[in-house]
Amino acid sequence: VAFLVFDNGGIHVEVEKEIEFEIVSRPTPQAVPDPDLRPKANLDFNGLIDRISQFPRDTSLAYQLGVRLVKAKNYERAEQVLRDLLRRENCFEVLEALAICVYHLGRWSECAHFSRQALMLGEGFRDQRFELLKFLGNSLIQLRDLDGAQEAYEKAFLLFPGSDILQVNFGTLWIQRDDWHQATECFRHALFLNDHSPTAWVGLALCHQVRGDLELAFANVERALDEDPCNETAISLIMDWARDQKQFGSLRSCRSRPG
Repeated sequence: VAFLVFDNGGIHVEVEKEIEFEIVSRPTPQAVPDPDLRPKANLDFNGLIDRISQFPRDTSLAYQLGVRLVKAKNYERAEQVLRDLLRRENCFEVLEALAICVYHLGRWSECAHFSRQALMLGEGFRDQRFELLKFLGNSLIQLRDLDGAQEAYEKAFLLFPGSDILQVNFGTLWIQRDDWHQATECFRHALFLNDHSPTAWVGLALCHQVRGDLELAFANVERALDEDPCNETAISLIMDWARDQKQFGSLRSCRSRPG
């Protein structure tokens, strides 16, 4: 039975072992429609700290600091700043940034909570809502709420039906439901939208492995490595399968086979 584990914006699908699927997410909000939160100046980090010390009640400066910390992947400190800001500004942008923080900290219930709270406000631009729905779906999969995850992904699909990343997410959801046929179709559709997606190639490889076509699975993983030579999941899979088959050289000849 496959199982997803999320780590630092990635999905790990375990099918007798841990497989990583990348979830591409934007680490910061794209826009701040609330005029009170709009940046007043394009300050460097030290300049921003100085301004905050001078104007501690300025919520726009606190928001900028939280976003900068998210970009720096200092999620613990960013969470502290944003939680303090949330007590003063219960708005979409702060809830969105908090959802991103706790997602990367692996706190799925809190990510689902903040994502839902932000979405309930009915604000934000379309791409912001799309990202939040993906975060929500990913967190709900981790919480084993597959129906909730599917609902979130379907809402995201209505916003951006042409997203290959979302099709990869759908594919991993169908793996959770043990529907490998649907998973295969989702990964193939992701590749139709973007045939340079290493995560989709790895997902398709898993589906071929389950059907017993190890050579085709191997070829798919090698294609993933063509797109991303440093993809740790693909490297791990290809080495494990090569050891199992004891035919590393002969399997390499299959790399040109299509998926």
